[in-house]
Amino acid sequence: MAKATRLESTEQIILVNRIRQFYPDVLLFAIPNGGQRSITEAVRLKAEGVLAGVPDLFIARASGAMHGLFIEMKRAKGGVNGKSGGGKVSEKQQAVMLTLSQEGYAVMVAHGCDEAWPFVKQYLNESKTA
Repeated sequence: MAKATRLESTEQIILVNRIRQFYPDVLLFAIPNGGQRSITEAVRLKAEGVLAGVPDLFIARASGAMHGLFIEMKRAKGGVNGKSGGGKVSEKQQAVMLTLSQEGYAVMVAHGCDEAWPFVKQYLNESKTA
């Protein structure tokens, strides 16, 4: 029997906890753009500045020439409940990530915590030597 793949939110929680454990001095926060919302709440959030396509996490630490690191979390490849897994990046997400990259931010798409963690460690360890 195939191993069940964790949900995107579970992968993100694991990554956030790992970053906070090993890099407690790093300012890390989630950007909660997704999820089900009422029409009224969605209209209010859009008026407040919520923008579709912004990545899920931001590490507010410069590293080398990069001003910070945005991470778009996706479900790890492998599938949940018979689905193929490995969430797709939308056109809006692609456009936002391109703009962020052009503005000097590191941007990555991670299919699960295990894919994100080595890149995050490298990024944060290089920030200490910069």
